[in-house]
Amino acid sequence: MKLFRISGIREFMSGLLTRDVFDSFTVSEAVVKTFVTYTIDGSFISDYYSDEERASEDFPDEPFVRYRLIRGFLFEIIKGKRTPLAMKLVFHAPASLVADLIEKSSSSLSPSDIISLNITVSYKNGEVTAVTGTNYSVFSPDRSLDQEWDRYFEGFLARNSIDF
Repeated sequence: MKLFRISGIREFMSGLLTRDVFDSFTVSEAVVKTFVTYTIDGSFISDYYSDEERASEDFPDEPFVRYRLIRGFLFEIIKGKRTPLAMKLVFHAPASLVADLIEKSSSSLSPSDIISLNITVSYKNGEVTAVTGTNYSVFSPDRSLDQEWDRYFEGFLARNSIDF
């Protein structure tokens, strides 16, 4: 687990809300606090879509919706003259990335041992933070995957010109 204090807030928010920077991730929760609190449960409800739509790459076999499918809704909530009072988003790495990072870390874990690799993004009092985390389905003293996930996200921020 690593805390990143985002110093390039404008660039970060632009990437988050108007560009595809986070679109490959799934999102389990999005909360935006303005004059009311908007809460989006990112649990994917596949019955809403046809079989053909569910077979497309936008609808992977994962429990949460791809961020790109809700990004526009969040932008509509946030755009305007006033900044939200607070915001929180919980992102999850796609299964393919989890498998790649396990292999790269030389960990003894398997993808079935991992519930999620997540990033919790928070905005409050003019400050943006991002915290990485790993949820295991088994006990393991091996933290090489955690370290690899932290390195990956640090590189992700750098590749997307987000200062921290």
